Amino acid sequence: MDWLYYLLEANLYLLIFYGFYRLFLQNETFYNSNRYFLLLSSVTAFTLPILQLGFLKPTPIINNILFPPPIPYGEEIVTAIPTTTPAVETFNFTDYLYPIYLFIVLCFALKLIFSLSKIISIWLKAKKAKTGNVTLIELNEQTTAFSFFNLLFIHPHLAEKETVLNHEMVHIKQKHSLDILFFEVLQMICWFNPIIYFIKKDIKLLHEYIADELSTNSGLQKHEYAMFLIENSFGIVPTPLTNQIFNQSILKRRINMLNKKRTAGWARLRLLLALPLVGAMLCASTMAFTKDYGYVDLLPEKSKAVAPVQENPTVKDIKKQNPKVQNIKRDQVKFPPPIVMLYSKDKFYVRYGRDKTTGKPVLRERKYILINGKAVKDITTFYGVYNADNVKYFAKNEAIAKYGVNGQYGAVEITGKDIKYFTQITLPPPPPKQDQIKFPPPIVKPDGKNVKRPPAVEPPPPGYKPKTDQIKFPPPVVMPDNQTSFHPRNAYKHDGKTYIPIEVDKRYIVINGEAVKDNSKFWGVTNTETITFLSVNQAMKVYGNDGKNGAVEITGANIKYSAALTGAPPFYGKLTLNRSAGDLLKIPDSDAALKTLTVYNSKNAIVYNTTDYSDNWDGKTGNYQKNDGVKIPAGIYTYFMKIDGKPFANKRGQITIK
Repeated sequence: MDWLYYLLEANLYLLIFYGFYRLFLQNETFYNSNRYFLLLSSVTAFTLPILQLGFLKPTPIINNILFPPPIPYGEEIVTAIPTTTPAVETFNFTDYLYPIYLFIVLCFALKLIFSLSKIISIWLKAKKAKTGNVTLIELNEQTTAFSFFNLLFIHPHLAEKETVLNHEMVHIKQKHSLDILFFEVLQMICWFNPIIYFIKKDIKLLHEYIADELSTNSGLQKHEYAMFLIENSFGIVPTPLTNQIFNQSILKRRINMLNKKRTAGWARLRLLLALPLVGAMLCASTMAFTKDYGYVDLLPEKSKAVAPVQENPTVKDIKKQNPKVQNIKRDQVKFPPPIVMLYSKDKFYVRYGRDKTTGKPVLRERKYILINGKAVKDITTFYGVYNADNVKYFAKNEAIAKYGVNGQYGAVEITGKDIKYFTQITLPPPPPKQDQIKFPPPIVKPDGKNVKRPPAVEPPPPGYKPKTDQIKFPPPVVMPDNQTSFHPRNAYKHDGKTYIPIEVDKRYIVINGEAVKDNSKFWGVTNTETITFLSVNQAMKVYGNDGKNGAVEITGANIKYSAALTGAPPFYGKLTLNRSAGDLLKIPDSDAALKTLTVYNSKNAIVYNTTDYSDNWDGKTGNYQKNDGVKIPAGIYTYFMKIDGKPFANKRGQITIK
């Protein structure tokens, strides 16, 4: 839908420019200036949407949460699921907008071709005579005269032929036919905007004003010229695409302007008022519109100095960056740096992995990649780019909505004027080797002498035999066990009568050595003594394929089982946020030092998200991804507030934003 947003924005600017013309310039006698204003303002209206002032662009809010917060599971999960069923769209009118628009454009194009064919037909049939660069074409059927580019159509016996020739030569010399053709094409593109019809009418009127003024300046009296126009204008049918001297529909206005007193020269300064108008529209284009189509940044925001990030720092580089660091005696065990993935706005690397056995590169990139609007055809020969202006990532749902099945694994849009391409594969660093772990040197005394060795262990008594089972390995590393209750990660919804599980915990749950047979009917336990969480690898070693999703081992002498949820669905708070009254969103019973607020629209897309909410959101603009800086429309939204350290105090509900 980017094409539609572009057209609507351009036509909005065109409306503003034409309003300025009608208000300040229409009745002035500097006709050529008015003509150029209408031409340049029309071009500017379609140029402004692709321009922006980068320093005015709101800085995006970077949150700690890159994705929508996960819904916590447990007893309180029942408040996370709205009871309403999302409506299924059976008809989407926007899918038909493009073909409807193109069909009407085609109709206007055929109309333009038909008008051109009529002129060509007259030109082919009539007698022609060449006079310099102008071709005179005789009209035998109509007593009129009109011009089209360098073609002058005129009746051979037209009275006062010299006056008509002077008038039409003005149109030919000043290329007025180009103006008409330009606005015909503009009308074809913006057929839905009625302002185009008024502009086209006014540009033709300005052409006649200019020709009338220059014709009367050659010595012809204005009164005689006006009478000549009146006598020859009645009964003449106007011809589209041409400048016609005898046009009854605009005759009265032409005569009025012919006799109007000349506008003072200083009045041309009114044209300068268009400059702040253009500046205001450029600011609006930058701040008020969120655009996915390309733009040209006229005044980009100056980048703040950021310490360079080295992908593979060396020991020398580290010493240079930290010259004052002294030798450290504690924590001298050095491990290799962790492998991290950096997202850059000017670089993109095609994702490759390593084969576990051979170490050779294996292509793992599946995203739909576009460079300046064109899709990468062969991903096997594309290794990435650098020196890009912007690299934009799309999640799966956003990519499918924009690119259909091509975006099923996500998408990446890369834009830039001077993009450079990598010529080889960029692999992740290999896994650390065992000998990369460096142990500290032996501790020495200040005088430089080694510490005395401890006394040797006395040999065992004669006949002593060590037992083989005395070698004890440490127990497996498990998650800390600080809880006395456990609830499965099940999600439920209320159907009006009872709670129905819609998502079931897939982990293998074992209580005192016995596995839970059906996790969907298991509601949790309390009064436990130990709870051990096993990773997938640990669980599969102990339980085989049953532990493919991880496992939980629970023990206790007096374990109590939680009963199934019953009763009415939990309270679902409904709030109203009146923006015109200056209200701020305050969730009842949510006083806490740290809380996270997430607001969703009717399509379950996040519009606002912050990890440190202070009851200060006015509901006017969003701050999350594509909704960053976008005005929030009035409507019904849902919210989720997570209270830090108190999962059972989390709040969910509905907001009506007015």
